[in-house]
Amino acid sequence: MYGEVCGVHDNALDVYLIERDGHVWKYTEDWYTVPMESWELHVPVRDKDYLRGYRDLGFRPLGDDTFVKLDEEPDAEIPIGMDLTSDEEEETESDREFIADEGPVFTFARGKFAEETHDCVREYSLWEPATQDEWRVKHFIDYLDTKYCVPQAEELFWAGTNINFLKPPK
Repeated sequence: MYGEVCGVHDNALDVYLIERDGHVWKYTEDWYTVPMESWELHVPVRDKDYLRGYRDLGFRPLGDDTFVKLDEEPDAEIPIGMDLTSDEEEETESDREFIADEGPVFTFARGKFAEETHDCVREYSLWEPATQDEWRVKHFIDYLDTKYCVPQAEELFWAGTNINFLKPPK
């Protein structure tokens, strides 16, 4: 059972459950009161770092209330995730240097370098960091992935197509 705690009592928790709905997982519309002892794992969310909390539970957010499981093969028609940046965050100069100028809708590159890069992307998606420093690096990369890929995925969606950024072509 997965869920998000929305209330705490002496011996129980109020929880919005996260349940499977086809290829995605969704919050239930209503919260449920469950016994405290029925919970196996609690992932605290520090500094509003919800992305890390969802990842620690094995999910990637698609929107405010939908998710995919990280260990399940995603359907090709499911977007890769949501932008979890706050309105307070601003793009830094280093962000602008890292990201290419706005242009046409994303397409996968071809060639030897692109193939090697795509191999690295596939390996990265399977990587489980072993140290706190590795977790920080992975969190930073995942943050950039979400911040810049989600708008591109939305643009593709509205153009009537979709690309799975996490599983580039071989």
